Amino acid sequence: MGKSQKRSGLKKSSAAQYQPNIDAARERKKARLVSLTFCLFFSIDKEGRNNLLGCFDRIYADPATKQTGQFILVIRTAETRKGDVTASILDPSNKVVAAVVFESPEIDVPPDKPMHLQFYGSINFQATTAGVYWIDVSYQGRSLGGDSLTVEFRKPQETPKE
Repeated sequence: MGKSQKRSGLKKSSAAQYQPNIDAARERKKARLVSLTFCLFFSIDKEGRNNLLGCFDRIYADPATKQTGQFILVIRTAETRKGDVTASILDPSNKVVAAVVFESPEIDVPPDKPMHLQFYGSINFQATTAGVYWIDVSYQGRSLGGDSLTVEFRKPQETPKE
């Protein structure tokens, strides 16, 4: 298991032990990032369930070309009803090195019903340097959140040292 894949123990709790200070009905109506995953394979079965394989938080780039390998970006949002969703890749110096715009489909979901959308695409990018990159997901010009992706330079035929 990698360093970032350590599992934490699940503690049992009751509703009486923890009561969040939120208005759930109001929170449900806000546009938000539900998940952002980097993987090598993605499919949807006939029941509409997602299958993701080879999920990771570190990618390698060729030191000569600085090109990363190809991977799949899977984004799940809630309440992004009208307008595009953009995934921007920012290098360690906060410079945008790539961006992908996903068009939101026209779906007729009543405003009182929850709406989740999923976007996915195969991408790669030119890394400016090794380090921690930020993948930001935005909607209507506002960041919904994001996640880090570590880029390391390694020749394609090299294998990682254990």
